[in-house]
Order: sequence, then structure tokens, then C-alpha cells
Amino acid sequence: MVLTAQQAVVATRKVYEDCEASMLEQGERVTVARDAAATLALQHLPILDCVQNVRNYIACVSWLQARSAIRDSEAKSYMYNAQVALQALNAGVPVPTRKVVKNASGKK
Repeated sequence: MVLTAQQAVVATRKVYEDCEASMLEQGERVTVARDAAATLALQHLPILDCVQNVRNYIACVSWLQARSAIRDSEAKSYMYNAQVALQALNAGVPVPTRKVVKNASGKK
């Protein structure tokens, strides 16, 4: 299911804020908690496999940048990734997706 840009940002915000709150509860310094939250949020960015997900990816990166969770130079790099993916999608180049790994029982 492809989310709207607003839903994607809400999901990214939840990952970020939940991680930050958890780390602060564990007694971590604010800067450590924010860095860990940003790293986790970046790991949960939408896959760049369709135009809607590229839009969502851009919205999430923009939110992280506005939140000062990532530096402008990092945001620029992520935006370049979105630009390349969009060009590939518009050119009809197949975009690889993440593999689903099954456990020993064969379940996802």
C-alpha cells in the first residue's frame, strides 16, 4: 500500500519521536538521542520504487531537515537520490526493491 505524503511524514515523525523519547528515558544525552532517532528515521524512509514513494521520500527528508534532525548537506544528498530515482522511473528503468526475508518456518 502506498501512503500519502502526509501519512509518510506522520510515520517518519512517529519513528523519530518514539526513538528519541525512549533514549531520553534511558538516560541518554539529548544529542545522542536525536542522532539515534534521525538514523532510525532515515532507515525507515520510503523505498524509491514508484513516483508516489519518491514524493513521500522527499516529504520525509524535508521534515527531517526542517526538524534539524539532518544537516542541509545530508538532505541535499538524499534529495539527489530522489532525483535519480525519479529520472529512472520516468525512463522506464526497473527499480530494485527490498527483498523479503523469510524465517526458517517460511513465514515473513
